[in-house]
Amino acid sequence: MSSVLPCKPEILDCTLRDGGYVIDFAFTEDEVKHIVADLSEAGVPYIEIGHGLGLGAYRRVGSGGVLSDKETVKAALKAKRDSSLGMFFIGGIGEADDIRMACDMGLDFIRIGTNVSNYESAFKYIEIAKNAGLKVFLNFMKSYTVS
Repeated sequence: MSSVLPCKPEILDCTLRDGGYVIDFAFTEDEVKHIVADLSEAGVPYIEIGHGLGLGAYRRVGSGGVLSDKETVKAALKAKRDSSLGMFFIGGIGEADDIRMACDMGLDFIRIGTNVSNYESAFKYIEIAKNAGLKVFLNFMKSYTVS
């Protein structure tokens, strides 16, 4: 058996999304800038930013130090170099207009999360994101529920 992979793996870093769970999603603009700059300088090709529950989730928590999607994107765009920036999206938490806003602001990709047993619900959001010009990743959640 060959130890060479058929293709080069690429890293998608979620520090600024999943990492937010530890601090109640209260990354500051300066922290976003510094983390994006360091990840980009390190050559990480995909950097996912934003609230842990994705686009639109900040609306559910109100203020309390949580940056809006727009504030997060603005800070990250100031710091990125060659990396692609994107956000997570779950239909029902985020709305179609959130996807369009992310694209209009200059994001490169979106990762759409959907329960694997209800994957068809993601189709409309995939179409919206692709039509907006975003690279689309699909994330099957709760995959343990299917054999």
